[in-house]
Amino acid sequence: MINSIEEYLEQLKVEMKKCDRAMFQDATSDAENHLTSALTEVAAADPGFDEIEILQDIIKEYEAPG
Repeated sequence: MINSIEEYLEQLKVEMKKCDRAMFQDATSDAENHLTSALTEVAAADPGFDEIEILQDIIKEYEAPG
């Protein structure tokens, strides 16, 4: 279970260790931007949200690494 954006990115890095550097950088940057934006959007709509629960829902939609 992934509990933070940092954990997601670490798993993504492990999964992409054999990819070329440009693809790796694009994928990690895109993932971080998507997850951060989605959490920011939820926070604006519901300031009392459970970050871990919402992040896990977002990751299910975005797909976990691996």
